Amino acid sequence: NTITITPSATVPVLTTTDVIIPVPPATLENGINWVGIHTITATTFKLRLANATSGTVDPASATWGFIVFRR
Repeated sequence: NTITITPSATVPVLTTTDVIIPVPPATLENGINWVGIHTITATTFKLRLANATSGTVDPASATWGFIVFRR
């Protein structure tokens, strides 16, 4: 079974046409993968994460980086 969560983040300078590349922390637990990202408003985006393992993964709090390309 794959479990997904979709946290959102606010970035004041983000636009709906920007391309966002997530950079996960080096300490990201095995089995946690990013599977999608999209803007939902001019300043907010959502990152979809998935646990593709058959077990429980309880990730620690972590800081992600993001690369934003302006189109």
